[in-house]
Amino acid sequence: MLILTTSLLALILLFLPDVPTKFQGAEITFDESEEKFATIFKSLIDRFFSLTLFLSIPAAALFNKWLFKKQSYNYAEHVVIATFIASAVNIFGAFTYFALPLPPLPQKIIGVSFTLIMLIYSARAYVKIFDQKIVVGVLKYMVSTFLTSIFYVLEFLVLGAFYYYIYYG
Repeated sequence: MLILTTSLLALILLFLPDVPTKFQGAEITFDESEEKFATIFKSLIDRFFSLTLFLSIPAAALFNKWLFKKQSYNYAEHVVIATFIASAVNIFGAFTYFALPLPPLPQKIIGVSFTLIMLIYSARAYVKIFDQKIVVGVLKYMVSTFLTSIFYVLEFLVLGAFYYYIYYG
């Protein structure tokens, strides 16, 4: 399921438009470094989306193992749980990409709705899977998601620095 949803999102990201040159009717001017950064970032997402997702799952499992110490799950079971939740998040994320061709207001409504559904679903999954009280489970979910997000951004920074060094170095 994770491979399917990751492939679907990678295909969707492949067909995203390039960096916009207009915002709300006003012309956006980029200096050369900003334009180069935007180009590099888009190409990083295009090329390394699946890799960064797969690398962030073991990190999420490690954070969950640290946060949910009282559970009798081993690390491999935490990897399975993190994969399950990442698959669900990818499915919800895929639905938001289908709203891209819509006008701005419905696009925002759909994006916010699916993001809220995803957050509620993920928090509920953490509470149920790890058998936590609601407040404790949601707080641990937020900490785990925050740590995983930091790791995910660090992955992109490392890959970006490597990519920049190789191609522009």
